[in-house]
Amino acid sequence: MSITEFSPSKHRLKVAFFGVAPDDEADRAFDERRYKVVQCTDAQLRDPRFLLTTDSVVFFQNPDKPASIYHQLESHAKALLDYDCRIYVRVAKSEELQRTARVIVVNAIYELGLPGAGFTQDERSRIPHNVREREGVALAPYVYICDSAIKWSDLAQIVSENPAGESPNTKLEINVVSLDNQTVKLDAWERLLIQRAFSNCSTINLRQMAGGRSGCRAFRGHFKLSLPLLRRNFPLACFVKIGTRKQIEAEYLSQSGAAIFLPFYLTPKLDLKRSGLGADHGILVADFVDEAESLSNCAREGRAISVIGNLFNKTLRAWSNASEVQSTFSLSQMLEDLFPQKVPEHRQEKIIEIGAQLDLVELRVLFMSLKSRTVRVGWVHRDLHALNVLVRGSDALLIDFEKFRDRQPLVYDAATLEAGLLVDGFERDPRSIGQVQSSIESLYNLSVIIDWIAPCPPHDESAWFFDCVKKIRMHAREMECESGQYATALALALLKKGCNVVDYGEKQEELRALAYLFSERILRALSAREIDAHAAT
Repeated sequence: MSITEFSPSKHRLKVAFFGVAPDDEADRAFDERRYKVVQCTDAQLRDPRFLLTTDSVVFFQNPDKPASIYHQLESHAKALLDYDCRIYVRVAKSEELQRTARVIVVNAIYELGLPGAGFTQDERSRIPHNVREREGVALAPYVYICDSAIKWSDLAQIVSENPAGESPNTKLEINVVSLDNQTVKLDAWERLLIQRAFSNCSTINLRQMAGGRSGCRAFRGHFKLSLPLLRRNFPLACFVKIGTRKQIEAEYLSQSGAAIFLPFYLTPKLDLKRSGLGADHGILVADFVDEAESLSNCAREGRAISVIGNLFNKTLRAWSNASEVQSTFSLSQMLEDLFPQKVPEHRQEKIIEIGAQLDLVELRVLFMSLKSRTVRVGWVHRDLHALNVLVRGSDALLIDFEKFRDRQPLVYDAATLEAGLLVDGFERDPRSIGQVQSSIESLYNLSVIIDWIAPCPPHDESAWFFDCVKKIRMHAREMECESGQYATALALALLKKGCNVVDYGEKQEELRALAYLFSERILRALSAREIDAHAAT
């Protein structure tokens, strides 16, 4: 399936009825829309060969045993969704059941953790966010609830307007290797997603990419079409990301919205017909940004200053131009949902060793006590670390829009960029963590963050970081409505780096502990500053 909708596949013109034989009216309604209706059995729904040629399956809730729909969906729904077969559940009609039949169906979708659609507003409000359609938008495939009174012509029209994508290409040759050229074994669901995404291809070669903090697997791919348009079939490049359905769905929706406001050549374009979702996982396919490197690599070599300028002046200019000032919520209130919940146990000792004294409860009190209320808000990436900014020449390209949001504080993007350069940029630094700390800790005095009075000798090994930070903060100052807002956002961004749950290598762990320490220092200084200001008035 593709996340986007297009005409029905010629291989998927079959609609299967489970539990009820189609009557003449159903045959006529679907035949008018080029579909053939068949009755299917439990065994057929377990047969991949049957699923390859099936567009949709209609389950009929039994009025005598209404709860049996739970077991039917439990047995078949996830496999059907993984094959991009669309699922429709027709609620039983019974005077005795009244609304109970529909409640049983809704609860089954909820309890099984299936993606669903067709809910009423009241039903949607009672379904957890991880099951509910994100912001009211359901991305196929999903389980669609149909009332018992629906006409066959109406159901046939819904099916025809929401066709399944191309059938998975079971003959596709898939070759996957790691960064060190070792063969990577794929799970069955990963192979199925790739077979769906590249259904019109004969071969796909994937090389796993480094980086990425979301838990998704990212690949650089080269594929060959089965029916080349040219006589010579050259491999075509692409970027492939595989992750949970929630992650892929979120990034698809976010990038679709974000890309409208970004220059087309400064973000990869999604391949909508190849991107798709299954029951629990999904796949994104996009253009591969060739001849590009991460900002962290570029920064360490002293080549990032013009790129950072272009990032804010060109790549993100439309977001900045569309921003506005609000005074309803304080900066701390707007960012409260991002505050970490706990410190990872494996990093706790390092954080204490490096000199941190306050726990998260105490830091939250300091953070929420900051009352800065006039805030410039707009579209924000919210995960603008150094690995999500690619450098091509002097251009800054954005990737990974999973956390993109509207009406968020603009200063937070600048803060996450600085925090990302801290934990990623010094990872390969040969100096000890103590030496790194002593060379850059002057940057995290509050007066330096606000007024910038911290020079760094050009021969110092941390000079590249000072240059980048100075450039970032120069742009961040334009986003502030009140002094100290960037410092507040930076404290949170550093704290999130310090509390990331992933267990990284030794140097990365030390850098994240250092980020925690710097966050504590900033919050202490901001709180003391606010107390002094209050006393003065």
